[in-house]
Amino acid sequence: MTIQQFLSVILSRKRLLLAVFVSVVALATGVSFLLSKQYIAQAVIAVDAGSADPVSSLSMTGGGMVVANYLGTQASMLSSHNTARKVVQTLGLSQSPEVQANYQAVAGGDGAGIDDWLATVLLQGLTVESGRDSNTLSISFKSVNPQFAATIANAFIEAYKQMVIESRVGTASQNEAFFKTQIDELKRNLESKQKALSDYQKEQGVLATGGDRIDLESQKLMALAAQVAAAQADYIAARSQLNANGQLNVDPLSNPLIQQLTVQLADLEKNRQDLAQREGPNHPGYRQVVTQIAATRGQLEALKQKYGSMQASTVENMEKRLQAQQQELALQKQKVLDLKDQQSQIDILLRGIDNAQRNYDLVMQKWSESVLQANANLTNITVLQRAVPPLRAASPNIPFNIFISIFLGLFLGAAVNYLLDMLNRRVRCTDDIEVLLQLPVLAELNRKPKQHHLLPRWFRPAAKYPSVKGVSM
Repeated sequence: MTIQQFLSVILSRKRLLLAVFVSVVALATGVSFLLSKQYIAQAVIAVDAGSADPVSSLSMTGGGMVVANYLGTQASMLSSHNTARKVVQTLGLSQSPEVQANYQAVAGGDGAGIDDWLATVLLQGLTVESGRDSNTLSISFKSVNPQFAATIANAFIEAYKQMVIESRVGTASQNEAFFKTQIDELKRNLESKQKALSDYQKEQGVLATGGDRIDLESQKLMALAAQVAAAQADYIAARSQLNANGQLNVDPLSNPLIQQLTVQLADLEKNRQDLAQREGPNHPGYRQVVTQIAATRGQLEALKQKYGSMQASTVENMEKRLQAQQQELALQKQKVLDLKDQQSQIDILLRGIDNAQRNYDLVMQKWSESVLQANANLTNITVLQRAVPPLRAASPNIPFNIFISIFLGLFLGAAVNYLLDMLNRRVRCTDDIEVLLQLPVLAELNRKPKQHHLLPRWFRPAAKYPSVKGVSM
């Protein structure tokens, strides 16, 4: 269908089009004037989603996505049924006789569920929107009474703040009870570990729990080890002077007396040899020298034997002293090991006490925070704009409704004309002949529109013949 065909169809029934248009505009205007006026009161609050908790100093939320989810949660909490019930109970709306009568007429109940019914009614007029790129929530309430709309909007804010406080206080109270139980258990655990350390110190006879005693005993062990090493070296040196039979290999130079007797014996031997060559073995001087040699040799042997026995006794004493020092070293080493074992056990017990003390202090801190939160009525909500009674009604918007009805009336009128023409199709323009009948149009007669004249027909000029387009006369 061409534009000419469409316009010819739409304008074929001008009176019907005008009637539909006028009817729609009149109906919309009348309904707009008959509808009761609705007023919208709006309040704005800011929810500081990124602030720190005033008690624990911890951030309530994380990044931007968490903040957006947090605002969505707060908007749902604000528009929840429990918040609406709290508004009803705070304002005492269910005590109004008019409200009770309406409830009886509408719900037909016994009054037990009037708070829930009123909460449902209030939620129908409530709108909560979160601000774009901001931490604000806009609370709007629609009502026929501007003062009532402002009152309900502000009441929702106060009820929401109370809900937030009750939620935190309830959670804090549960945490307080839980941490209180944990404190008692951790206190018993700490006391048991402290008692275990005390019992172990009494059992082992340990007074100090530091490493000073171990350091002192270790230094003593090192000194004993040095003494044993020196004694062992002396013993080895003295033992090396004994032969395989356990007798002393005497060195003449080791004793001055033995050295003197050895020199004297050598001199007597030389004199004996000289006398034997000069005088012979029967000479009295020779025999006297021989007697002196025998006496000197006897003294030397006796002195060597005495010196050897003394050295053997010295080696034996050195061996006994070395064994005693080695035994003392072993005892000292075992003492140091025992002290280290005791210190290790004490360190284990001390670490257990430190862990128990740390857990106890942490839970005690959490319990203190829970007690403060349970008694605190702080929120992260700031009222930026309280609702005030609006001066102008938000609906109905009469100019807007009339504007829309104009377009709707034209559309409905055109639609009615089009449908009626489709039911009874007629040729109304040249495009109908060319498109529907597939015939060429040779000429088109233009009829002059009917004119209304005030003068009698005999005073009017003679009518002209209609012109014929495309035909020359």
